Amino acid sequence: MPIACLINDDRVFNGVRDLLHTAGWDCHRFGSETALLRGLCHQRTDLVVIETGNDSRLEERMLSWVSHRTGERTPVVMMSANAAAERIARALDAGVEDFISPLANPLELMARLRCAATRANRDTQMETLSVGDFTLHRSSAQVLDRGTKVPLTAREFAMAWLFFANNGKTLSRETISVAVWGVGEDITHRTMEQHVYKLRKKLGLSNPRGVAIRALYSQGYRLEVTAQVEDTPAVALPRVTALPHAPRPKMVSSWAPAGMIVAL
Repeated sequence: MPIACLINDDRVFNGVRDLLHTAGWDCHRFGSETALLRGLCHQRTDLVVIETGNDSRLEERMLSWVSHRTGERTPVVMMSANAAAERIARALDAGVEDFISPLANPLELMARLRCAATRANRDTQMETLSVGDFTLHRSSAQVLDRGTKVPLTAREFAMAWLFFANNGKTLSRETISVAVWGVGEDITHRTMEQHVYKLRKKLGLSNPRGVAIRALYSQGYRLEVTAQVEDTPAVALPRVTALPHAPRPKMVSSWAPAGMIVAL
């Protein structure tokens, strides 16, 4: 069974590799997140093991990739000796199968890796998103605008899913690059701006629609849901009518001669 590893610590990798080899599993180590994500596109992999050490930014990017990938579904296990409850919860919420300490008993470690690799039930993964007039279906990679399908490329859908799934959150360019392109540094600002522009145009994202993508200088992008203006029915003002039995006022005749008093 082929296993892909992104493990920073040499000692951890050597221990995991030796353990996997005793079970007859093939273990391939990737030196970077870019190499790992590209490798997953070109070779069969039954399990991904990720250990980011103390690199919190790398961990954030990898969890973002796990959470928002739209096509590749290889189960992922996070591994770290620093098993803080908050860290474990964040990883599991992102969609990893398990969070394991490399210091665990070898029998337990192998059992949990085997369980993660063979687990088929992924029903807990979000498959549909609805924001404003838009509905996104992950399995078919479709976006519906008020029920009408909007044709998007695979990369445009991946970007749409990333933004809509993180409604209200600021996404760095680096996070977007990893989640959409599978690389962390190779995507130029111009390329990303062009893809965001095309996505805005195809979906008609703007403040009047109630959903917009905002560019934040030196920070990245954020999907914002605003108060909808378009298609809002006009508020009809109440008609003012006379009371049913209101007495009609008596008027002074305009043709009365000067000095004549007209009785009211």
